[in-house]
Amino acid sequence: MFVSDISTVATAFAMNRFMSGTAFHGASPGVDNAGLLVSNLVNPGTGYLGWVVANPPNGGNTTTLASMRTLADIVATCSAGTKAQCSTFYSVARAPRGSKPDSIPSALQAIARNPWHNPGAIYGLPRTTTYTPTLTKAPSAWVFSLKYVGGGFDAPGRMAFDAQGNVWTGNNWMPPGNSGGLSLVGLDPAGQPLTGSPFRGGGTQGIGFGTAVNPTNGHIFTASYGLGRISEYLPDGTAVSPATGYTTGSLSKPQGIAFDQKGNLWIPNFGNNTLTIYLGADPAKAINVPGTAASPITKPFAIAIDAQGRAWITNNSTSGGAGWVLPATLNADNTVTLGSPVKGGGIKSPQGISVDSAGNLYTANLLGKGIT
Repeated sequence: MFVSDISTVATAFAMNRFMSGTAFHGASPGVDNAGLLVSNLVNPGTGYLGWVVANPPNGGNTTTLASMRTLADIVATCSAGTKAQCSTFYSVARAPRGSKPDSIPSALQAIARNPWHNPGAIYGLPRTTTYTPTLTKAPSAWVFSLKYVGGGFDAPGRMAFDAQGNVWTGNNWMPPGNSGGLSLVGLDPAGQPLTGSPFRGGGTQGIGFGTAVNPTNGHIFTASYGLGRISEYLPDGTAVSPATGYTTGSLSKPQGIAFDQKGNLWIPNFGNNTLTIYLGADPAKAINVPGTAASPITKPFAIAIDAQGRAWITNNSTSGGAGWVLPATLNADNTVTLGSPVKGGGIKSPQGISVDSAGNLYTANLLGKGIT
């Protein structure tokens, strides 16, 4: 492996989740997929820039390459400099509430894990002019983002990841008009199109925000908003649902679908203010759940599943109100218990929703100015 200042920067950012000092540890496929991302930034065998970061739609079209070069020039003052120069770099790179790094890799790891911390101070450190062109001003955060355009994208909506780290997303529109897109896009963990992408069939048309992967078998499910149907694909992209899709369960303008840990598919029906569940992802075992006066379901958009298997559904008021998030529990007898609406905290027309590893929920507020 070719080692240089810029290859060190690239490796530290791509592998930071799995770094421990100067070693890498982690389970497959995560650590393997991170290794693939290194190659997008730098060629490990030659030390030259990776093809993805060096060429359109990246290259000079984004700030990632300039950010890499800037950090590499800063690192160079330490790798070829004095202990005092390294100490200054380590002090500025130190993570909030963290200990002072004692090596270049640990300093870069701190920056990669806390990209928002001290970006201006880091940018202002002494640096060489080995790598050019560099940033012309301090970034708001040290983030290396890459654009991927292959695979047949046409207004992609929500993304879903399978167990191998492949990303799946549906096409919402089909240019040049505004008719619904007819395909599903799949990219491998390095951002390259999966063989056969984009995938068609199974009733897909205008997926919008509805893409989810079944954790029990890796099948990909999509929701076609305008036509009110669900489509199913095998992990290799082969459509297995009929040409008309699955329509059982009183589907109506389904949006942000989600799977629970047992492989039940939860479907919010934006069009008729109900919730549909495909038990075991089987459309023949569909149940439909309306809201109640105490637990209303109104213009439901997306669903997140917490560690207990409980669903959290974003709802939007039809009378100008702020909206709410509604919890729902699937019981052992396949009945559903709706909880009390969660309001406040800046919730205003909540759309997307996610849950983190600690069980905290976050909603994206369409008409608000932040995240709740």
